[in-house]
Amino acid sequence: MRPAGPVTSTRPPRVDGDPHSIELARGRVADRVDLVCSPLEQFRLDRPAALVVNNISMHECRDIDLVTGNVLAALEPGGWFVISDFPSPTPRRACAASPAGSWAPSSSSRPRSTTSSCPAPGYDDLLARHGFTDLGSASLTPMRALTWGRRPLR
Repeated sequence: MRPAGPVTSTRPPRVDGDPHSIELARGRVADRVDLVCSPLEQFRLDRPAALVVNNISMHECRDIDLVTGNVLAALEPGGWFVISDFPSPTPRRACAASPAGSWAPSSSSRPRSTTSSCPAPGYDDLLARHGFTDLGSASLTPMRALTWGRRPLR
């Protein structure tokens, strides 16, 4: 028995704003994905995507509305946007584009961003405001939650 090979010959992009992370990935996945070093505020794709997954970085965006608009523009009609991020114990509130900050510094070696303006429970509000449909969310662990939405077919 052999392990399954690639399902498609497509090379999906992996976008990261940190040059060090891109260099680490280059040695591990560069044969399977296209590596792009870019802040999410400048996120663009050459061809529409069926799926965009933002993994533990949405809370670090300086302009969360701009990023969400960029993702919407990058998706094909019917494409999905999945946000995987930290849940927030704060009450649900709408996201704002101002860099007011909603995350406090952490005691870990990597401080949390102070530029976020949208706690995780507000991501569904953010997606709805940008026209995403079929919204949903799930709590995976006490430290990880998913929020998703679909670009309308028209």
